[in-house]
Amino acid sequence: MTYKKREKALDVWNKEFESGKWTEVFEALDEVPRYSVVSGIAQAFHESAAILDLGCGQGMIMKYVHQYGHYVGVDFSEEALKLARHPTSDRCTFIQSDLEYFTPEEQFDLIIFNEILYYFDHPLDLLERYRTYLRPQGAFILSLQDREASTIIRHNIKESSEYDILSDVRITTEANSWTVSLIQPQLYVVKM
Repeated sequence: MTYKKREKALDVWNKEFESGKWTEVFEALDEVPRYSVVSGIAQAFHESAAILDLGCGQGMIMKYVHQYGHYVGVDFSEEALKLARHPTSDRCTFIQSDLEYFTPEEQFDLIIFNEILYYFDHPLDLLERYRTYLRPQGAFILSLQDREASTIIRHNIKESSEYDILSDVRITTEANSWTVSLIQPQLYVVKM
């Protein structure tokens, strides 16, 4: 199944982060259940994980994951990263880059795709590209807001037979609903 990706230019992202539009959205109480589930899965999977957060925006996931070994957040928008860098710890690094071209310098226990896969033409290719940067027994956490593109992406992941879904959590609030999944490449499947 295919879908049309959501497109937005870098200058638009930067203007929206600079204006506070996304701060208002991401810091809303309606978002807390999703962040709590993502961080809970991360901590349950590996309590001192090396985490790569792709499309980290202003670093909201990092603010909820309290136990981690090392955190690297990558985002397209420098304006988002300016917000993410306040406050942080010495275990956090933020990098401005286009995710289709970013090359990590290390491997990670967890790689998080938080609300970003539907911005790419070929989301499964993006997963496959970053699979190389998972440590043995590593996994992806996917957070997808419920919409047509997300349904297609999830269907394509299941149909690919390349990944096992270790956990699927559906979150519904008054304004939104999401599915947060912990998936692992077939080669690495472990029982939790």
